[in-house]
Amino acid sequence: MPIENMETDKALGQNAFGYYNQNFEDGSFVLQIGYQYENAYPFNPETGLARIVTGGKFGFIDVTNYPVVKAIYDDAKDYTGNGHAMVCLNGKGGLMDSKGFAIRVLRESLYMKNMNLYI
Repeated sequence: MPIENMETDKALGQNAFGYYNQNFEDGSFVLQIGYQYENAYPFNPETGLARIVTGGKFGFIDVTNYPVVKAIYDDAKDYTGNGHAMVCLNGKGGLMDSKGFAIRVLRESLYMKNMNLYI
């Protein structure tokens, strides 16, 4: 079973997110990445990356918890089928690939007003 996110209110006395995997032998769940994120989203099967929030900023990690894209962005969307993710930094939006390289330079846009409307 692929790693999924799981919420707990026991970590640090607040809601925190981590990732678990299912043991196929007995059906139990094994914590893979500890409860350390303010929010955590499912891993993208195409890129192998998951969007996380830490310190109020968005980034992307791999299944080993390595920060492929450091959590510096004010907002981010998951990677799409073409392998690009929308990110926002200081009121400017842009696209990045799954290695964290900019595809389109960050620029002023309607990105901040509505994450679903990007021009």
